[in-house]
Amino acid sequence: MATHQLILKPLALAGLLAGLLACASATHAAITVYTTPASFAAATSAVATDTFNGEPLGGPNFPHVGTAGPYGYSADATFDGIYFVGSVADVWLSTTSPAETVTFYDLTGGASALGGNFFATDFDGAVLPGLQMTLSASNGPDTVTHTLFNSSAASFVGFVSDQPLLRMTVDAATPTSGDSFATVNDLRLGLVASAVPEPATWALMLAGVGLVGTRLRRSV
Repeated sequence: MATHQLILKPLALAGLLAGLLACASATHAAITVYTTPASFAAATSAVATDTFNGEPLGGPNFPHVGTAGPYGYSADATFDGIYFVGSVADVWLSTTSPAETVTFYDLTGGASALGGNFFATDFDGAVLPGLQMTLSASNGPDTVTHTLFNSSAASFVGFVSDQPLLRMTVDAATPTSGDSFATVNDLRLGLVASAVPEPATWALMLAGVGLVGTRLRRSV
């Protein structure tokens, strides 16, 4: 009785793993939204923060050009420019006129992650809690829009892309009485963390390796 063993060669193993990784990449979202600072931090690296502290209160600024560590950006509003509100100890980036869109663009340093605290303020620069915010981020081929309900000064949203981001916009809804101004605090810029296969992908890869390592026996 003879026993024949069939073992896939390393080249076949490499092809199998490549196929599994290709399947994982096909399901990977180009831009992912995170709603807590902790989850954003776990998905990013080399993050730096622009607190806006030190910027003079008031405005308008056409546009505002800022930095966060090695990253740079520009920010402007739809018509009337950027206006800084809050307090000397805690400055916030906002708009000169109500119902304007804040746009962050000209991102430098290869930034592929952008996050911060997003909320609305009134004419005097005080927080208007409970309003709806709409945020949108684009890396060119892909654009993702996120709606932030019941916003407050602590509301956090972060976008993480698999390639450098091009822009992000922030809109604040106008309440029934009074006007609202889109406002941003503690802008974070960074890089996407190194991709790690999801648990399901690891399971497939390990199953494939196990299959390759199994010796198939046939009696003749």
